Amino acid sequence: MKKMKSYFSIKTIIILGIMLCTTALKAEEDYLYYMRQRQGTQEMLKEYVAGILRSKGVDSKGMDEVYVNFIPPMGCPRCEGLVVMYSNMLHKSTAEKAYIINVLLYEKEKALMQYISQQNFPGNLLHTDTTNLFSDIFAVNGDEAMVPYLSKISLRMGRIVAAVPALGIQLDTTFVSGMIHKKDFEEFANSAVNQTSEEKGISYSLRFNIDSLRQKKMSVGKIVGALFKTPKESVNPVRIAGADTLPLIHQFAIDQTGNRLVVNNHLTNSYILYTKQGNSYESPVILAPLQEEDEMYISKSISPEISRYFKEQKVLVSMYLNTSFTGKGLYIMASLPKLEGTMVDSTASLSYSNMPVCLIKDTKNNTMRQYSFSNIDVEEKHGFIFLHPDASYFEEDSLFVFGLQKGWPAVGTGAVPKNESDSPFRDEFYSHASTLMFYNTQSGQYKLTAPLDEFFKKHRLEYYASSSLVKKCNGRYFYASQSLGKIHAMSNNFESSTTVHDFFETGTVAGHIPVREELSYIEEAGKLYLNKWIADFEVMPDNSCKAIVKDGDYWYYYDSKNSSTGIRAVFPNEIESKELSCVKFGRDKNGETVIYGLYQNSQDIVVYTFDM
Repeated sequence: MKKMKSYFSIKTIIILGIMLCTTALKAEEDYLYYMRQRQGTQEMLKEYVAGILRSKGVDSKGMDEVYVNFIPPMGCPRCEGLVVMYSNMLHKSTAEKAYIINVLLYEKEKALMQYISQQNFPGNLLHTDTTNLFSDIFAVNGDEAMVPYLSKISLRMGRIVAAVPALGIQLDTTFVSGMIHKKDFEEFANSAVNQTSEEKGISYSLRFNIDSLRQKKMSVGKIVGALFKTPKESVNPVRIAGADTLPLIHQFAIDQTGNRLVVNNHLTNSYILYTKQGNSYESPVILAPLQEEDEMYISKSISPEISRYFKEQKVLVSMYLNTSFTGKGLYIMASLPKLEGTMVDSTASLSYSNMPVCLIKDTKNNTMRQYSFSNIDVEEKHGFIFLHPDASYFEEDSLFVFGLQKGWPAVGTGAVPKNESDSPFRDEFYSHASTLMFYNTQSGQYKLTAPLDEFFKKHRLEYYASSSLVKKCNGRYFYASQSLGKIHAMSNNFESSTTVHDFFETGTVAGHIPVREELSYIEEAGKLYLNKWIADFEVMPDNSCKAIVKDGDYWYYYDSKNSSTGIRAVFPNEIESKELSCVKFGRDKNGETVIYGLYQNSQDIVVYTFDM
């Protein structure tokens, strides 16, 4: 490779930056992610945008077209770099006449201060929406926005003119021109009635118990309370110091002694490690990407000017994705930016990709060693994508375990399969469909195992709602098919597995789902029959199984010794005005199995230990 000289102008860098992004404004049905306006919300949308303008002292009288970027902070970190570039191009193309509003969809405004200072989104206004109004006006994949959406809104009519996900677009001048010149309104979302939040959490397997209680006009919360007992939380809950400045916590882990807690800060791609002192977690240590990690896979042939530009544009982003305790330290699954330059026939080009690694760190954020997975050829040889962010590490056996996926729509950003081999509606798709890969760091060899359950083939649901959780219990490896509620025991050589318990019995209860060869079918079937999953599990020495199950808005404790539904208790959704965010098994200082529940509100984050 010839060394690239530092003769690139900023103009050249911008062109290369656009080339890196993944031409005309495509139709909505071309995208996997969507944002559609709900019917009858025109006045709500008018007031929503006008209210944002009023809050910033802007008079909306006489205004019509506004460009609104809806951003769930760090929902898709590298997409946010695309939002920055798009807004700059939009301003330039309209001689700064386009009125751009960036709306951050996040309910904990104080936690966004550092994030806002780092991201610096260009535009006329920046607004934080701490309400649920976005979901009331717009329908998106799932219950909330997962990726940024670039929209154009007619304030006068209260209608969406354009709404495009930042994930999957090709950003160029033609795309920007398409946004500027589009005048017709987007169609409304279909009129199918969505479940309200009060209705979520009663899955199909429980409804046979509920009809009589509904006749008494009981709320779902009271119905759940009437059906199952509630466990008692610990007398001495442990609070996290400085919780009011932390973002909403979605992940946490507690070490085997119960003395150390690590939580995610998804707004800064980092984690925070605490030490227990009395009834609080104190002395935070920030586990964040280091400069040497940021630059580790940036080619020496790339000039500092280029790499600095892309870092400022939020294209080069190091991400800490998942962490837990191992030995005396922690393992962190990370994605580091990789940027390479080539020179062919005097033409310079850049290649950007993500480098999947695992960093083993001590409790002071010092990196002790690193594992790179770039040599794993499972995609080239077998057509699988391995899910590096959610991998588990078992240091004592030198093993990483990765989930596997392939095909549409689990892989890709289009609304239809790219080719027949990616289509889940063909029998051939399921002939080689593993869900797990065991990778040995000593030998560098991997084993593909754990075939996709027959339920997914029967109903043509591929990997869309399939996920696995692997744990080592009593010296043996087990995995849970999370959305199906099954626990499996692995053979010693990982070649085969045996189902040891089926909590949900989905195959028996689900019956027949009429198959339609379209994305909406997969989404509807998933919501209807795969709407709960095993969040954590334990297998006891007597081979009985215990599980933490998330079903809609509710968390349940399942025990295989309960012969009927398997449900032993339901966790309280709220304790002292703090809402339940996640529950998991752990160990106390005596090595006994315990259950931890993390509850939070805008001021406090508290970990409770439950007495089962």
